[in-house]
Amino acid sequence: MTDLRRILYVHIGTHKTGTTSFQAFLRNNVSVLASAGIYIPTAGTISTISGHHNIAWQLCGDTRYSEACGSIDTLAKEIENCGADKAILSSEDFGHLISVRSGFNEIESKFNSIGWDVCFIIVFRDQKSYAWSLYREFLKHRYVKSYQYFLWEVLTKGVVSLTGNYYEHFNYYLYLERLRDLTHSPVKALSYNKLIKEKQGLIKGILNIVVDDNQLFDISITQEYLNTSNDLHRNTREFFYEQCIMVKYVISNIRLFLRNRLSF
Repeated sequence: MTDLRRILYVHIGTHKTGTTSFQAFLRNNVSVLASAGIYIPTAGTISTISGHHNIAWQLCGDTRYSEACGSIDTLAKEIENCGADKAILSSEDFGHLISVRSGFNEIESKFNSIGWDVCFIIVFRDQKSYAWSLYREFLKHRYVKSYQYFLWEVLTKGVVSLTGNYYEHFNYYLYLERLRDLTHSPVKALSYNKLIKEKQGLIKGILNIVVDDNQLFDISITQEYLNTSNDLHRNTREFFYEQCIMVKYVISNIRLFLRNRLSF
């Protein structure tokens, strides 16, 4: 990647790491971000505050894809003519392209062909709190299985699915290795837990990758959390399974730290 080329940052998730809030921030601060040289495309968005879900759905072959909301070709034309040297896409559903072999490559080839480099950004959350928060999100979408069953799937399979077509992964080390096999572009991984502990939040964490602190000086960054879930009562067995999850992914997380310097 050279300084002469423009860069498209593609935030690919994961779920329950502040993605909805980040996407709303981007869409509500288009003008301010533009002053820092960051362009936020509208093609591929499905509402005034949404991320670029329609592009992810197109590449995943999802039935929710709507040509009226913009395709990857529409997006490429918009970005090619935007006049900025940096742009950001965001959708947690981009993360599902891990199961679509050509998906990440299609993003790369499309934007490389118009003179843009690509950088993927992914955010991970410790597996225990991720499981708890993800299950509560599943309940909003008519998931009918118990939390105990959900945790058992996390323990035995390493993935869970709401629809049967998309899977949420818990072995982050293997996920990142697979992602790097599917792309020639750099991949930046962040720890949601660390961002919260350091009082940065997801918004500043990602923007620090895109621009330096001097360019962020005039940008008012407030972390308003959207799409949060109510607390969930857990019984003794569910609590025990949660502790087992922490143990199960210890080795994976150690490898994640050694390879990516990422910790929770």
